[in-house]
Amino acid sequence: MTDSKVILGATTAAIAATSVLYSFANSNKKRKQNGITILVFPDGGEQCSKTGGLEPNAITLYDVQSFIKLDFLQNLLAKELEIDMNKAQDIRLWVQVTKEEITDANTKSVLSNKQNGLLSAVVLICTYDRGELSSEAASSEPLGEFSYPSHVRDLSVLGIGHLLAYKRGPHELPIFNAYENLFRGRESKTLIAKRPPFWDSDVANYPEINYHPRKDFGDVLTIDPNLIDDMLSRQSDFPKMWTGKFELKIQEYTGFGLFSNSTPNESWLSGHGVLPRFFNALKIKNYYPLILGKTQSFVREWVAMGNHSKIEDANDWLTCMTADAVCKASMDVDMRNVERKGKGEELHPFLKSFRHCVAYSKGQEQDIARFKEEKKIGSEFIKDLVERTRKGEIGGPLSFITGMLERTANTNGEYVAFDTFEGHCINIMIAGHETTAGTLAFCMAELARNPECMAKVMKEIEDVMGNRSSPTYNDISKLVYIEACFREALRLYAPVQSTKRECAHDTIVNGNRLLRKGQKIEVLFWGLHRNPEDWDQGVFGDVDKFNPDRHLVGAPPRHTNAQKPFGFGVRSCIGMQFALLEAKTFLCMVFNFFNVQTPAGYEIIPHIGKAFTAAPKDLDFDLSFRAGGPLDRINLFGSFSGESTPLTSKLPEAVTEKKSNVKTKNGGSVIIAYGSNAGTCEEFASLLADEVTKDGFDPEMMTLDQVVDKLPNKDSPVLIVSSTYNGAPPDNAVKFNKWMTSLKEGSLNGMSFGVFGVGNSNWESTYQKFPTEIHMSLVAGGATQMKEITKSDCSLASFAEEFDDWLTDIMDVVRIDSGTTQTVKTPIAQRHLSYCKVVDTNSIKGDPVRDVKVAMQILEATLKATLKKGEAPKNPPFRHCEVTKLIQLQSEYSDRSTCHVELSLSSPEMVYEVGDHLLVLCRNNEHMVNSTLEVLNLEGDEVVEMNPGLIALITRNYPVDLTGILVTARLAITWLPDLTASPTRKVLNSLAEQCPCPPEAAALRDLADNKNYKDKVLNVQLTLSEILSMYRSVELDIEKFCACLPRLKPRYYSISSSPLVSPTRVSITVGLVEYETKIGRHHKGAASGMINTLEVGSAVFASVHKLNSKFKLPKDPSTPIIMVGPGTGVAPFMGFLEERNVLAKKQGRKLGPAHLFFGCRSSKTDFIYKDSLESYKHNRVLSADGLHVAFSREDDQSKVYVQDLIEEFSQELWGMIDKGAIIYICGDAKRMSPGVKAAFVNIAMKQGISKTEAESWMGSMMSSNRYLEDVYA
Repeated sequence: MTDSKVILGATTAAIAATSVLYSFANSNKKRKQNGITILVFPDGGEQCSKTGGLEPNAITLYDVQSFIKLDFLQNLLAKELEIDMNKAQDIRLWVQVTKEEITDANTKSVLSNKQNGLLSAVVLICTYDRGELSSEAASSEPLGEFSYPSHVRDLSVLGIGHLLAYKRGPHELPIFNAYENLFRGRESKTLIAKRPPFWDSDVANYPEINYHPRKDFGDVLTIDPNLIDDMLSRQSDFPKMWTGKFELKIQEYTGFGLFSNSTPNESWLSGHGVLPRFFNALKIKNYYPLILGKTQSFVREWVAMGNHSKIEDANDWLTCMTADAVCKASMDVDMRNVERKGKGEELHPFLKSFRHCVAYSKGQEQDIARFKEEKKIGSEFIKDLVERTRKGEIGGPLSFITGMLERTANTNGEYVAFDTFEGHCINIMIAGHETTAGTLAFCMAELARNPECMAKVMKEIEDVMGNRSSPTYNDISKLVYIEACFREALRLYAPVQSTKRECAHDTIVNGNRLLRKGQKIEVLFWGLHRNPEDWDQGVFGDVDKFNPDRHLVGAPPRHTNAQKPFGFGVRSCIGMQFALLEAKTFLCMVFNFFNVQTPAGYEIIPHIGKAFTAAPKDLDFDLSFRAGGPLDRINLFGSFSGESTPLTSKLPEAVTEKKSNVKTKNGGSVIIAYGSNAGTCEEFASLLADEVTKDGFDPEMMTLDQVVDKLPNKDSPVLIVSSTYNGAPPDNAVKFNKWMTSLKEGSLNGMSFGVFGVGNSNWESTYQKFPTEIHMSLVAGGATQMKEITKSDCSLASFAEEFDDWLTDIMDVVRIDSGTTQTVKTPIAQRHLSYCKVVDTNSIKGDPVRDVKVAMQILEATLKATLKKGEAPKNPPFRHCEVTKLIQLQSEYSDRSTCHVELSLSSPEMVYEVGDHLLVLCRNNEHMVNSTLEVLNLEGDEVVEMNPGLIALITRNYPVDLTGILVTARLAITWLPDLTASPTRKVLNSLAEQCPCPPEAAALRDLADNKNYKDKVLNVQLTLSEILSMYRSVELDIEKFCACLPRLKPRYYSISSSPLVSPTRVSITVGLVEYETKIGRHHKGAASGMINTLEVGSAVFASVHKLNSKFKLPKDPSTPIIMVGPGTGVAPFMGFLEERNVLAKKQGRKLGPAHLFFGCRSSKTDFIYKDSLESYKHNRVLSADGLHVAFSREDDQSKVYVQDLIEEFSQELWGMIDKGAIIYICGDAKRMSPGVKAAFVNIAMKQGISKTEAESWMGSMMSSNRYLEDVYA
C-alpha cells in the first residue's frame, strides 16, 4: 500500500492490512515506535455487503460501532504485535462510522498523517468500485448499549459480566437468569458476549467465574426469531457442533448418537438418513396401540394406589412411563418399569444404568469405576437387543434397530455404522423420555393450579370420548385443548433450555452483523418463548402465566419461529409427533380417571436433578378417582368400594370396557353416490353402505346422476365415491357433471360431504381429474367438507387399505355430526370375512356344488329373487358363451401369443354395439389352486359357503344376508379370491400377530416394512400362498385366507366385431400375459391365460358392458374418423371397420375418410389382422392411404411409434380434423396415450398457434367428444 494508491475490495484490503500488521510484528525497528493508529471503515458497500469472503486468518476489525468500549481490540492487537500489555494504551484506534463515499481525498489525508512520528497502518473494508455505501449499512441500527440490573455488577457485555448474568438471579437454572438479566424488558434481542484477555486482578475480584481465555471473538446470545430465520435459510452455514468441553464429557456416555454429534460428521448424516423414517407421520399411527397399552398399564397402577392417595415423586413415575413407551415403540422391548414401580420392585437395570451414567456425564457422580460398570450394563443390554433383532426374535418394521441393520441412509447412501448403534439407542432414551416426562409433569402441575383450564380439559374429554375409558387413535386429533395445554407447558418450560449453532465460516447475520468462523450462537428458548410481541399480543396477558388459549385457532398470527421447543432445522427432534401422540393419549386417560392436585402451597420450580432436562422440583400429586369417570361406569376390578382402602383383587393387564346393552341410536340417513364405469367405485359404495348400516344409519345408495334430484341436502351427509374415465365423468355421472358446473356460490350452504377419488396414476394427465372437480365444485358452492378429498391409486397395493382408512375416518365424522355414539365397533377387516365361510360339518344338508355352471344358475336365481317386481338388474347376468372360433394372430416367428376369439351369444339379452366391452369371468390357474389347497391343508372336496350378495361375480349391490350357496373348497378357491394378488402390509402384520413362532413372526413383520414390502413382496409379486408356504407356523382356514385377498375380478375386453354381421356373434382380441416372476414362478394372466387355453366348443361366462357410451362410430358414416390403436388396442377398430364394411356393401351408405394408425414390433411377428386390414384398405373401408403401421423392432430400421407417424402425416390429418373428424385412441395409457395426445397438439401448433392455444384446442376437442380415449394400464 502506498500513499498514491487506494486498494479497493474488502478481502484485498483485509489481507493488505494484515500484511502491514505482521510487518510491524516482525520488525524490531518498527516495534520501537510509540504506537499505531488504525482507521476502520466498517462497511462493504452495496455490492459486497455480505462479506463472507473475508479470509478466516485475516486480522480484520469488524462491526465496530462508535459507542463500544475498545479495550478488547487494544488487548488483541497488543498480543498480535507483541507489545507490552502495560503499554497497550499506546495503541490508538480511530473508529469512524461513515455514511459518505470512500474517496481518495479522505483516504490520503490519513495516509499522510505522521503526527508524533507515528506510522499509520490502514485497514480498509471498501465499497465496490467506489460505489455508495450499502443500503443495509446506511439504514442499520447499532446494537443497543447494555447495563446490568442493580444486583449484577455493572460490567460491559464485552467483558466477563455475562457470566455473572448466568450466576446471579432468582432461578435455579442459569439460562433462566441469563434471560432475566440480559434481555427481560429490553429491545435488544441479540448480544455478543465476548471474553477479552483479563488481568490477574479480575480473578481476585470475581472468584466465582471460571476463567478460560478465549481466542475467538465471543459467543452470540439471542432470543430473536429473525436470527433463527437467517440460520434456517442457510443451515450449512450454521451447523450444530458437539465440540465443547461439557459436550465431549457427555459424549463419553452417549457416543455419536443423533443429537450428541456434530452435523457435518458422516456418522450423523448416516443416522439422520435412517432414524427419522421411524417417527414420520405414517409410522406414528402404528405406534398408537403400544402407547395406549402402556398408558393403560400406568392408569391401572395408579388405580391400585387407591382413592385419595398420595403419589410421591411423580417425576419418577412419569419417566418410567415414557421410558417404557419409547423403548417398546422404537426397539420392541418393554422394560415394564411402570409395573415394577407399582409393585415396589427394582427398576429395569438399563434404566438404572442410564440414570447413573447421565449423572456422571454431568459431573454429579465422580466414581469413574462405577461409571464404567454401569455403562457396561447398558452396553450389554443394547448389544443383546441388536443381536435379537438381527436374529428376528424381536424388532420388525417399527424398530429403528431393524432400520439401522438393514437400511441405507437417504442422506449419504451409507449404512449406519455398527459402532454408533449404542449411541443412537441412548440418544433415543434421552430425547424420547426425559423431555416428554418433564413436560407432562409441568403440564399436570399447571393444570392442577389452574382450575378453569382443567375444566376445559374435562369438557373436551367428555365431548370426545363420551362414556369410553380409552381413546381411539381417531380421538387423539380431536383433543385440541389438551394439545394446547401441552404446547403451553412446552412454551413455559422448554425441556431443552437452549441450543447452539456454530459459524462454519465468516458470515453476515441480521443484515450487516459480521460473525467469524467458530463463533457460537446460542438461542435461549426461555426468552424466545416469552417475547410479548408473540405471546402477549395485547390479548393473552402475562407471558409468564399458563394460558393454553395462546395455541388455539383464532389467536393472532405470530412469528413462525416464536416457539421452537423441539429445536429447528435438520436438528429438530425427530420424535416430535411421537411425543405429542403420547402426551395427548396420556393426559386424556389420566384426567379421565383421576382428579390430580398438587399439595397446598406447592410452587413450580424448574429443576434439573440428575437428568439432562428440567422437571418440577419435588413434585407430588394428591390423587382421587374422578366422580362420573370410568371407574363409575366400567367393571375394572370386580367389586369396588370407592374408598381409600387399597384394592386387593387381581388386576387385569389392561383397562377394559364394560359391555353395554344399549342399542345404537338411529342417526338418520346417509346419501351414498357413486360414479363408476368399471364397477370398482360401485363396489366401494356398497361397502360404504354396509358400514353405514352397521352404524345405525339408513344408506341411500345411487349413481351420481340419480343424486342430482336430491341435492342440495342439508339433512343428510353426502358421501361420494367416483373415478375418472379417460379424463371424463363416468357414464352415470354426466348429468351430475352438468349440474355441478352450473352451481352458484352459496347454493350448497348447509350441506356436508366427503369425496373418495379412485384413479390410476398410469393415466398421468387425467389422474383424479373428475373427483377433484367434484370436491372443488362442492366447496365453491358453499358445501362443507367433512374430510379433505382422499385420492386412491388403484395401481398400488395399498388401494384397498386407503379406502378402509377413509371409511373409518369419514364414519367417525358422520357419527360425531349426528350425535350418535358407537359402543362396540366391528373392525373393518371383518367386513370381508363373510363372502366365503367355513361351514360346520354337522349342519351340512345336501351335497355341495362342484360345477361352476350349476353355481352360476343358483346364484342368478338367488339374486333375481331379491329384485322387486318388474325390476331388472343393472347389468345382464353372466351367461355361458360357447367358443365358436379361435385364431392365433401372432406369426410362427413370434414368441408371444394373441388370440382372436369368437363366442356365441346364447341369450337374447346380450345385445351390443361396436365400442362396447365384453366382461369375462376368469379363474385361477390349476397350479395355483393346487398350491393354495396344499398350504391350507385341504383336499378340495371340503364344503364351504359362499355369500351370493358379496362374491365377486356380480356388479351391483345386493343384500348381504342371502342364503349361502354350498360349494366345494376347490370351486371356491378357483373362482373367488385373486390368488395372484400380493397381500397388503396390513395382512402381513396381521399374520405376524397370529404367528406362534417368534422368528417367523419377525420375518413377516420385516416383509410388511414399508421399504421391504416394495422390494420383497410387490416387486417379486409374492403371493399369499407362497408366503404361507414359507412360514408354515401360520395357520389360516379358507375363510380367513379369502378375507386376506381381493376378490377375483372379471376382465374387460374391447369387442372387435360388429352386430351388423351377426347379433349372436361377438369377438374379442386377447394377448397372453406370461412371464417368470423374480422368485421363479411361471405367471400367466388369470383371464388371458384361461382364454388362451380354450378350444372350440368350450365356454366362458361373459356379459356385455358399456364402459364408455361415447366411444362409438359417428351416426353419419361419412364423418371422417382417425383411429389410433397399437397392439391389441386395434380391437375396437376391427369392430368399427367390420361395421363400416356392412354399412357400405349391404346398406349402400357413403363412407367418409378413415385412417388407422397401428403399431407393433415387426412385420414378421406381430402384425395382427394384417390381411383383414389390407383388405379393408383395398375395399375403401379404410382410405386408400389410410393404413399407417409403425414398427418398433423392424430389422434394419430405427424405432418408429404411432405418434411419429401421426406427426409425419400432420397436414392430411389436420385437413380431416378441419372437416369434423373424430379421433379415437385405444391402448396403453402410460406411454402411448400421452405421446399421441402430444403429437396432435404439435400438429395444431404447426398451424401457427401457440402451445397454450394448441392445448386449449385439445381441451375443446375432448369436451366436444371429438377426441375419445379407451385406454388402459
